[in-house]
Amino acid sequence: MIYIVQPGTISQLPAKGTAVGLYVPGAGGTITRASAIASLRRGKVENALLGGTPSGEPLVDLATRPPPAGAGPRPVVYVELPPPGRHPNTKRYRIAFRGDGYRGILTSDATRIRGLVPIADIAPTIVALRQGRSPAIRSEPETHAVSELRALDERLRAIHHDRGLVQVAVVLTILGLVAVAPAAATVAGAAGIGASLLLSCLGVTRLWVVLVALLGLTVAFSLIGSVRRRLIPVTVVLFLCAYLAVLTLSPETNALSIPGAHPDGGGRFYGIGNQLETLMLPPVIAAVTVAGLPWLVPIGALALITIGWSEAGADGGGLVVFAVALAVLGLRLRPEALAWKRVAVAAAAVAAVAAAFVGLDAALGGSSHVTSAAGEGPGSLLDDLGQRLHLSWASATRAAGPILLFLGCLAGLVWIGTRRPRRASVDAMLAALAVSLLVNDTPVDVIVLGVLGCLALFRWEAVDSRPHASRSPDRRLRARAPRVRGLRQ
Repeated sequence: MIYIVQPGTISQLPAKGTAVGLYVPGAGGTITRASAIASLRRGKVENALLGGTPSGEPLVDLATRPPPAGAGPRPVVYVELPPPGRHPNTKRYRIAFRGDGYRGILTSDATRIRGLVPIADIAPTIVALRQGRSPAIRSEPETHAVSELRALDERLRAIHHDRGLVQVAVVLTILGLVAVAPAAATVAGAAGIGASLLLSCLGVTRLWVVLVALLGLTVAFSLIGSVRRRLIPVTVVLFLCAYLAVLTLSPETNALSIPGAHPDGGGRFYGIGNQLETLMLPPVIAAVTVAGLPWLVPIGALALITIGWSEAGADGGGLVVFAVALAVLGLRLRPEALAWKRVAVAAAAVAAVAAAFVGLDAALGGSSHVTSAAGEGPGSLLDDLGQRLHLSWASATRAAGPILLFLGCLAGLVWIGTRRPRRASVDAMLAALAVSLLVNDTPVDVIVLGVLGCLALFRWEAVDSRPHASRSPDRRLRARAPRVRGLRQ
């Protein structure tokens, strides 16, 4: 049983024998009281673009009157609900567990953020406790749980408020680097992520400080990391190693950064989301392009682990997208002409690598939505893909603005894709974006950041190739040879 209480009630519960937390009432841009109730009863959540109200057999019942003291099964669960009607999904609500060993602050492996639990885990936790199984939602001792929750709520509110302006500023900054420093633009995505992680670690939330520091650090890291062409692979490898360490050892640092996992929206609470994945593509592609085919496997393996490992967040769509980008690079960087047979082998290799990676992750004890879907067989994967396609379409066509933005960026990608000569890095980025639009569910974000990455690689290849070509051995020998007219070699 879950007991619905009035706002403010939970903060007044006795601290002894009580564990408190916050939950996001739904997934997507909006929520309703009815959808929150449905999610609480069924232990499922549905994105607002798909209706927002999950269906199925209820797992628990809800009551509007708290039980008498000492009565009823343990633990007693109290929740505060959104008000009636439809509201922006920008507010979190209190939840409390009393009894059965709960005390302090609530925790969940599904969020990896201390004090924040998913609404979809509340009912399954009650069922697991009644059956004597390990619950999804647990607790840790915390003397100042209420004040810690208040600080977490304020930080999530600030992140949501600042995200739009900061993202626009980052896009404009990368565009500026594309114009004046193309090499720096190729690693700007990694630089921006690194800068945001640093600010998140320091707990910086004031908007003007975030803007100045994030943009300044992004430009500085980009310029330093690309000051020499041969430094780009080193920069990217160091970034991937550092990012993997953050994702596994301090997931809150990434989740509470502005371009992070977007836990305030109730979708992904930790790990790498679609925006971060798209920002990471150009640096990885540029690193392999510079280092050459011998480094395709080591750099690619490090990128796939960072994207797809359960301990780091397990982005299944990102795993496929990066595998496709690496496969195209493997084809295009070879001196042999491209043939359909090689393309077919590369496609099979992508599928095999993705399946082997997920299988190995599960065999080593990894657990995520990716391993769960793969473990249920091809039908579950196809259902998941169908739902993502449905959500992508709903997201891209929800209003005139997203439609025009998507079509404008698509036109930009077509223009870049038709330029000659063709570049291996640009082809890899275009192929990865095509797959990303199919397997991920935020097409507008993907295509906006994707066209930015394509433009950065296109400019870098066009500008960076000229001086290197002029210094090639054959060109130098021809320059030193005497010019004699009328002689035939």
